[in-house]
Amino acid sequence: MTDMRLKPLVGLSIRDPRLAGETILTMQVPEHILWQGLTLVSVLSTLIVSGMMRLTPIPDNEFGLILIQSPIYSTPLLAAVMQWGQSVLSIYVVHWIARIFGGTGTRANVLALVAWLHFVSLILVVILVLVGSIIPMLSAFGLLMFLGWWLWSFATFVDVAHALQSMFKAAGVLVVSFVGFLFGVSFVVGLLGGLISGIAGVR
Repeated sequence: MTDMRLKPLVGLSIRDPRLAGETILTMQVPEHILWQGLTLVSVLSTLIVSGMMRLTPIPDNEFGLILIQSPIYSTPLLAAVMQWGQSVLSIYVVHWIARIFGGTGTRANVLALVAWLHFVSLILVVILVLVGSIIPMLSAFGLLMFLGWWLWSFATFVDVAHALQSMFKAAGVLVVSFVGFLFGVSFVVGLLGGLISGIAGVR
């Protein structure tokens, strides 16, 4: 994907996610390239957020202590792996749930649009941070606008990826996927916690 096609597509994704999603799917980017792109975006987003956190003064309170102990501050590489893992899990969960809702798309479709959504979101977050550092009063408004756009774009991309022909179905897929994602993460965390406790008990 050349720069000449990339820049207009970013703008189109902000203005008209449906048309942007359909355009991306017609490109038929190889799946291994999409996985590499998702990995790159996960690493870049983590490094950028980690860098911004380190450049910002940490408050001398409980919240500051939590920030310092968080993986994204203390171990950015681990945070990048976690971010990538969450993205991969979300792709599979959304794909499976969309199938249950009558979707006919492929996993590659979901991968392409989720990877692209992550890329555009990264650009917008960087812009929001830069604007917020210059005009702080716009930060909260910009964040609300971004969250609204993100939800709208994600639902639209799900609709396009699986040809659901219904934004209500796409919204339903997101809600069920979110609940399923939380359940899956809680199950894995509980399982790992049990294993760690068992190992510690044996010692």
